[in-house]
Amino acid sequence: MKFDKEFLHGIMSEKESSISVRSRFLKSNKKTNREKNRKLTMISFLPAIIWLILLLVLSSQNGPQTAATSLPMAEWIQQHFFPQDSVDYVHMYLRKWAHFIVYFIESGLLVLAMKNVMKAWKAACAVFGLCTILAIADEAHKVLIVGRHCQWDEAGINIVGVIMGVLLTWSILWLIRWARGTLEAVSYTHLRAHETDSYL
Repeated sequence: MKFDKEFLHGIMSEKESSISVRSRFLKSNKKTNREKNRKLTMISFLPAIIWLILLLVLSSQNGPQTAATSLPMAEWIQQHFFPQDSVDYVHMYLRKWAHFIVYFIESGLLVLAMKNVMKAWKAACAVFGLCTILAIADEAHKVLIVGRHCQWDEAGINIVGVIMGVLLTWSILWLIRWARGTLEAVSYTHLRAHETDSYL
């Protein structure tokens, strides 16, 4: 009996030791995963931050500077695609489209980054609110810049860009999630069918 008790005690001690080692390993693994996820989240915000800096730099240019940036592009587009229109006409529409494009890209990049810290639909709502405020403030601050003017129709174009960027990015994320779920369901169905056939 004494031998049996010592034998059982030894087995229990080894089991407890194994559980303790496994528990420490799992805790260490969870900590490592958290650190990796934190780093990935920080990296995912970099494109949105870089694009935001570019947006603010372009928006803060004075009249001559912004014309020097956009006018050569307008001239090239007019020569190659719209020779029947004047450079001023093409330049005007190029600047309108620029408002749409920069906010379209910024909102999309922010949704992609913020989905790592919250659900995709919450990220879409948060980005819409943040970028709408940014779009209005961006246009309003131009009254303080020499040669620039606050035009509320351009603020509206900014917001349209935000809406389209948020909707398109969220839709793509939803479709990816739906496709992944569908593939997993199909794979599971095939696996169960195979297991059923193997039993028969």
